Amino acid sequence: MKYSLHPKLVVSLLAITLFILILRLYLALELWSEGNSSGLESYPFMVIFPSTLILALALMSKAKTKEGLLMRLGCMIQLLLIISIPPLSLHLLLGFPVVFLVVELFKTKVPTNISASIEKALIK
Repeated sequence: MKYSLHPKLVVSLLAITLFILILRLYLALELWSEGNSSGLESYPFMVIFPSTLILALALMSKAKTKEGLLMRLGCMIQLLLIISIPPLSLHLLLGFPVVFLVVELFKTKVPTNISASIEKALIK
């Protein structure tokens, strides 16, 4: 059996990504008008690249396991945080293995009735 994220969840994540992308561009242009071009110079690597990765993760085909799909969702959320919180982006990027650890702990240590209801809400 193959699993996929609920379409509403994917659309919501992509809408949030688009909103953050536009907000960060606006803030970079504001700084540029004040004479500080660092936000605009780092925009492609700090915003466009992670946004492209989120889009690629959202458009991937169905996953073979629920665990793989949860890791994909965790990566998308982590990338959203990296885009949203520029001062902590390096720390968040270095914390990517924590996403996989959290998914492993969720699958192995959380009681089945709790994890099943969460999976039912996120996975189709």
